[in-house]
Amino acid sequence: MAKKYPTKKNTTFILGEDVRFELSKKMTVAGIYGGGFIRVHKAPSEKEPVGIRLMFVFVFGDGEGTFQAQVRVLDPEANLLVQFDPEVKSDKRPDAAMTIVCGALNMPVKKLGRYLAIVSLDDREYEYEFSIAYEEPPKS
Repeated sequence: MAKKYPTKKNTTFILGEDVRFELSKKMTVAGIYGGGFIRVHKAPSEKEPVGIRLMFVFVFGDGEGTFQAQVRVLDPEANLLVQFDPEVKSDKRPDAAMTIVCGALNMPVKKLGRYLAIVSLDDREYEYEFSIAYEEPPKS
């Protein structure tokens, strides 16, 4: 099997709060952040970070081969926030999608702004932006 890297055009990035895997090999993503916009009701700081539960889902529609995957999340100043290194290599068949799911149960957010989720397949990187902004809590 000749290795062919997926194209970014045929790759989908979904950012949500939780993922449940079904018996039928489907998955359910709950709490999807549409457009990659996350709002927090407490302003984070270096001394008091805000913990956010995030699941990162990458679906590769094209490509073929076996890849070593890694996912990194960078904060607005390009500092490494979290890194996921799956222990197994991911296989991408030409007739099926390859999905990589990873998550942080309590990702420590210290800054508002633009974040990067970077998934690497071997040495090929795919970057996806999302933002975290402060929003006043709803009045009761």
